[in-house]
Amino acid sequence: MRDDPWDYSELYDQWSEGYREDLAYYREVASKAAETGLPILELCCGTGRLLPVLLQDGAKVIGLDVSASQLAVAAHKPELHKAQMEGRLHLVQGEMSRFHFATRFSAIILAFNSFCYLLDDISRRRCLLRARRQLVPGGVLAMDTDNAQAKAPGAEGKFLLDETVADCPEPGSETNVYIAYRRHRSDPRIENVRYRFEVIGEGTNEAMEAHHDMRCDRPQAVLRQLRAAGFGSIDLRGNFVGAPFEAASSPLVVVHAYSAAR
Repeated sequence: MRDDPWDYSELYDQWSEGYREDLAYYREVASKAAETGLPILELCCGTGRLLPVLLQDGAKVIGLDVSASQLAVAAHKPELHKAQMEGRLHLVQGEMSRFHFATRFSAIILAFNSFCYLLDDISRRRCLLRARRQLVPGGVLAMDTDNAQAKAPGAEGKFLLDETVADCPEPGSETNVYIAYRRHRSDPRIENVRYRFEVIGEGTNEAMEAHHDMRCDRPQAVLRQLRAAGFGSIDLRGNFVGAPFEAASSPLVVVHAYSAAR
């Protein structure tokens, strides 16, 4: 068992590439932000799943992540390497609750449920405060997070197959990705998420496990955190195509939060 799931960044990259539900939504955010000529910041950019979409309409982008191994995977992707050479993309190692840049941004993106990696109120408040202060007036924080109020409890501690990734980590092999959850008894908002990667190929049959904690709040708590950080205009959506948000049934909270009155 390894404590850092991002030690398996290449496996994570090939697995996470299959998630595409949010691409059109975040491209729309980036396209509007690019019209201002100001850069975009993606927090928790990981291995760069979303970065090509943010760059697509001419925006300049900074991608920040705490994991050096994930950033290394992103940096070696041909499209992202080219954008770096052109000066349109900068990859920075750092924490999403402690970042500071000399420039200000037209949009800040926090995608793929990444806000849930912040486990305590102080780090959440610090992240949102920094985001609001780094945005220009009228700039937008666009993010998505699981809705704890609508989340059905799973079978605790039981590994369930999430996906089989073909030709991963190399041609001719495949990786079965299993996920298990276990709630913290001291704080039921926090789940320990466990991954099991079973790699199967010619002459290969190995398994690796990793885990991390995630905190999933009710939407009312997320709203309070945004307002406490100074976001005054906040739009909640129920999915990435603009469905009305229903606290009891929407699995996601998709957030548009503006740094000042539009």
